[in-house]
Amino acid sequence: PWSPYWEHLKEAWALRHHPNVLFIFYEELQNDLRETIMKVSNFLGKNYGDDEILGLCDYLNIKNFKNNQMVNSSELRECKIINAGSFVRNGKSGAWNETFNEKLEFRANEWIEENLKDFNLVFPMLNNNYDINK
Repeated sequence: PWSPYWEHLKEAWALRHHPNVLFIFYEELQNDLRETIMKVSNFLGKNYGDDEILGLCDYLNIKNFKNNQMVNSSELRECKIINAGSFVRNGKSGAWNETFNEKLEFRANEWIEENLKDFNLVFPMLNNNYDINK
């Protein structure tokens, strides 16, 4: 249901101001997890205490999240359904550049540029002055 990627993203972005849509970038979670959790809870009309927010911050911390068996596919590896890899990598935006070689990076950048040329979305990792509320 989320493919092709760019069409899916464009449809969602067009609805970003709808009262039933909350658009969050991963970089927001990295930058201020607590604030982002509060943003989600406000969107859902929920009010959580400081202890609950701290508990969520701990639960969603990348190190703890990576060790969550419901997320890391450890049971599938134990059953030999999958061999290696993890759905959760290192939790860093832009870490793809540690994996991509020059040619692949060039191709990825071309693909991104081509798909963003007629699209008013700017990913936070590509623009430090980005304001999610625009």
